Amino acid sequence: SSSSAMSTTTTTTMRRVVRVFAGAKGGGGKKSTPPGANPFGDLASLKSSLPAASNAAKEATERSSSSSSSFSSMTRMSESDAVAALSKGGAMKAERAKSKSSKTTAAPTRGGGAKKPPNAIGAGAGASVGVDIAAQRVRVGVTRSGTKGKTVTVIDAFAPPGGKDAAKEIAQKFKKVLGCGGSVAENGAMTFQGDVAATVMEMLRAMGYASATQTGGSGANAPKKKK
Repeated sequence: SSSSAMSTTTTTTMRRVVRVFAGAKGGGGKKSTPPGANPFGDLASLKSSLPAASNAAKEATERSSSSSSSFSSMTRMSESDAVAALSKGGAMKAERAKSKSSKTTAAPTRGGGAKKPPNAIGAGAGASVGVDIAAQRVRVGVTRSGTKGKTVTVIDAFAPPGGKDAAKEIAQKFKKVLGCGGSVAENGAMTFQGDVAATVMEMLRAMGYASATQTGGSGANAPKKKK
């Protein structure tokens, strides 16, 4: 290593200095200084060895700086790669979120979905809107609803004067009479729990909906009562 080289060079230099001084004093050294000569003249020759040690130290410093610079460059590259990876990951997450959002938007909401045929159960008020109550062809059917397939009674083609507010008010009255839960969909279809079609038919006729018909449920084939 550079430290070992410097230590060796320094030791050698010191030994040469000691020999020079020993010769200058005449203390039995291997080399004696002639009379009148500068006893430190030989030290000039040592100067040539000192820059070498200095150069070695300089080279060691440059190598250390180069290694540090390389490490810093590698660190910066790693950070750049990390940022790029994170950016890519964020873009992928955003794309997945966008795809999920579009799928959610495209999916039908609960109780909605595609528009049903005019005569299907749950089709809603349909063409009865604005028609006189006696001429409205109200349909009362029974079907199964939900994942558990519970029986429900559905009123379609029912459009009482007053619009949705009037329909909701009538639904509340029907629930009290029937003793069950019920609701009004956005399209105007009324749904009540259980098979209560026969009772609903009686209430509709009493209200003036003479053209109402029962398409399913108990008593669907029973003859109409004479007035």
